[in-house]
Amino acid sequence: MAFFQVVAVDLDGTLTSGGQVSAQALDAIDQVRRNGLVVVLVTGRIGAELEVEFPQIAGHVDALVLENGAVAVIGGTTRALAAPVDEALDDALADRGVPHRRGEVLVAVDGEHATTVVEVIGQLGLDCQIIRNRAALMVLPAGVTKGTGLGAVLAEMNLSPHNTVAVGDAENDLSLLGMAEIGAAVADAVPSLRQHADLVLDQPDGAGVAELLTGPYLNGARRWCPPRWGVDIGSFDDGTPTRIPGSQARILVTGPAGSGKSYLVGLMAEQWILAGYCVVVLDPEGDHTGLQELNQVQVADARHYLPEPTELVNTLLHPHTSILVDLSGLAEPKKIDYLHRLRSTAEAHREEHGFPHWVIYDEAHLLSTHEEASWMRRCGYVLSSFAPKSLPRQRNRQHRHSAEAHHCRHRNRSHFTHDTAGHRVVRLRASSPVHPRRPPDHTRATPPQVCRCRLAQ
Repeated sequence: MAFFQVVAVDLDGTLTSGGQVSAQALDAIDQVRRNGLVVVLVTGRIGAELEVEFPQIAGHVDALVLENGAVAVIGGTTRALAAPVDEALDDALADRGVPHRRGEVLVAVDGEHATTVVEVIGQLGLDCQIIRNRAALMVLPAGVTKGTGLGAVLAEMNLSPHNTVAVGDAENDLSLLGMAEIGAAVADAVPSLRQHADLVLDQPDGAGVAELLTGPYLNGARRWCPPRWGVDIGSFDDGTPTRIPGSQARILVTGPAGSGKSYLVGLMAEQWILAGYCVVVLDPEGDHTGLQELNQVQVADARHYLPEPTELVNTLLHPHTSILVDLSGLAEPKKIDYLHRLRSTAEAHREEHGFPHWVIYDEAHLLSTHEEASWMRRCGYVLSSFAPKSLPRQRNRQHRHSAEAHHCRHRNRSHFTHDTAGHRVVRLRASSPVHPRRPPDHTRATPPQVCRCRLAQ
């Protein structure tokens, strides 16, 4: 299975054109579902109205987000994600002769009545927001968006927004695209959505959806993490950030003992965790125990109780949580055995569910093997070791970065270049703490003196 597990699709103007659902898009949706992807329809429509106009649409998707994020339908069960807008609004709009429709949560009005709706909400003192969808207007509880609705549905289905691609066409799709790892706009989307989208498709409406679903991102032929998800590990000499991808890369950190490899690895892990990625940190020496201060991190400590790999992955691993596995209490042979068993278990879980997004091996030379390690060709791994020649071998490695040299600074001093194999390389020197709010000893590892970071996508 490729990295992306979920496609979130808007309805009006995206799946439809002229009030008709695109047959081409539906065929593409049916195909990706047969291939194992989950499809979520995310619309501003009221459920009863959707069923009347498009009675078959629910059969083509796995879940629905209705009323612009206020209502979810999973497995045929409908539930409101927010309290309904106060019914006093209905009475006030009726008194002013403003046509409106009430859903389970929202109130829908034609856009031409926007001024009146704003006045009435102010007079009533309601905690509501107005969302535009081209010529339509929706009144919703404050904070409810397509993005929050999608997030709630994915959480209930044990899926991650970082494994999601979303596509839409109008203003109310901005939050939808922002929630997903890749947010795509069809070619005829409104200018504001095209401006903020990670990807603007070549085709309009349903043809654009089909283009996305049959394209290289969903089938894994092309890996891409939009720049907005990049993790800051320093800055270039001109002050611009030095970033590594938020997902879908392979990273090797090397350098002599005491050069700060574990410090850099801990920095990467911390930033990915704070960005909502699911990270598993394999820590043979106990260098990263400070990561447990983050709310999203659970700890498995071999000095107390170390779950079997299957138990650890199936009970502790969730899309929005990360796991620190402290193996410092084990003898080296037992560390090696556990690392190998957990590696295969975590990879199998990722194949099925899309996460963990990163598996980090500090002291990765403990994985040493004389056999080809095909798993290392997959993305989402960080290997850190003072002995890179002792790492598992890869056959037919492909290096996709040019040999152009760059210069950067990691907090204080370092440079960023490429090695002869074409990997991007960060050579690091002394750094300062990444988070001033957190103590500088958030990891036991020392700051970088001289170490190298290789990046391949």
